[in-house]
Amino acid sequence: MRSLAAWLLAVCIPLCQAQQTPVPMSPRAQKIQTKIEELASGASLTVILREGTEYHGALLSADQAGFILNEIDQKQQIVVHYEDVKKLRNGYGGMNHATGRHVDPVRSKVIVIAIAVGVVVILLAALATDK
Repeated sequence: MRSLAAWLLAVCIPLCQAQQTPVPMSPRAQKIQTKIEELASGASLTVILREGTEYHGALLSADQAGFILNEIDQKQQIVVHYEDVKKLRNGYGGMNHATGRHVDPVRSKVIVIAIAVGVVVILLAALATDK
């Protein structure tokens, strides 16, 4: 019985110590990794995670699994994995003084355009009722 146990240990230990192959990244994560690798350290970013959380800050460093972002609203370094990223945008919008956080630059532009269109519609409606 002891010799059988010793033989099993001798056979099984090398199998348990075999190096596991890394799980390949999804195409979306590979695309995010390529974008991050193209950016210089210190580049301004808006990162939107799949769960909906938004981070705004400067890129500090990157590796094969993810990158480190110096988040400006939270004033701390955030480790972000490529698989967790939904969208990545260059730069970040202005400060929302009501919440005390920066906003997504695309959302800022959409809000400004919506306000401008609303003003034009109101002016056109006012001119139409005047005549």
